[in-house]
Amino acid sequence: MKKLGYAATSLLALTLTSLSNAQMFYNNTGPTPFPAAYASTDEIADDTPFTGTQHVASFTFQYLNQTSGAVKAVVRFYTVDQNTGRPGSLVATVPVDNLAAGMHQFVTVNLDPSQQFDWTAVAGIYRLQSVTGGFVSIQFNASQSGWYEASGPSIDGFYDLTTDQFITFQGDTSASFYLQVSGSAVAPTLSSVDLNPATVKGGVSSNATITLTGPAPAGGFVVSLHSSKPFKARIPASVTIPEGATSATVVVTTRIVKKTIKATISASLNGALKVATLTLTP
Repeated sequence: MKKLGYAATSLLALTLTSLSNAQMFYNNTGPTPFPAAYASTDEIADDTPFTGTQHVASFTFQYLNQTSGAVKAVVRFYTVDQNTGRPGSLVATVPVDNLAAGMHQFVTVNLDPSQQFDWTAVAGIYRLQSVTGGFVSIQFNASQSGWYEASGPSIDGFYDLTTDQFITFQGDTSASFYLQVSGSAVAPTLSSVDLNPATVKGGVSSNATITLTGPAPAGGFVVSLHSSKPFKARIPASVTIPEGATSATVVVTTRIVKKTIKATISASLNGALKVATLTLTP
């Protein structure tokens, strides 16, 4: 996890990808040569180039939470200050609660109709008149929480609104937020599979928690499960995440082993796949 010299740095990559029935207008989710996360309680803003006036109804971001429980974040949307090229007027503030612990987590926030808003692009991001859009910031309430970097149209670097300074990462051209923003609601999907513990002695069980990016819809979701070594690490064929819930936990039953082995535990839902590795020791 990367840190600034003066404080732990935060990183979120603002991204938007084309999904059916969703109007995505910004995409900064590309791969990076050296994926990393940044953590901070400062309010860190990233430029988000787009054009025209866009309706914001939902967004998804990837985060890191290394605490023992859930954390909170506040997501803010800004215009561009045409004098400085930095974050300008505040357009919307969205609190995001109950961010579960874990690495490489995703969360989808579908805004109520009363929370939705229009966001108009302004020219002059960082005084570049050819670049229009706005800024998005995220601020966590725990210093062990933060964001993963991604690559895309966003200009390298961030603006720390807490300390009022521009932040760069020594030539790290992939330093940009990871987030999805849409003009319509986005159905939740798989966020992660977490094993607790991830290493066990053969014959000792482990718990596998399957987490969604948002609450399950009416009727819930049936998530398919699979173990690459079912005779040594057995898991149920599926688990139901009930309506309104964001996760479910199942038991992985193991057998005694003569040597250390690894079993891949996977979960799939509507084409999305998440995996975790369970290590069994003698």
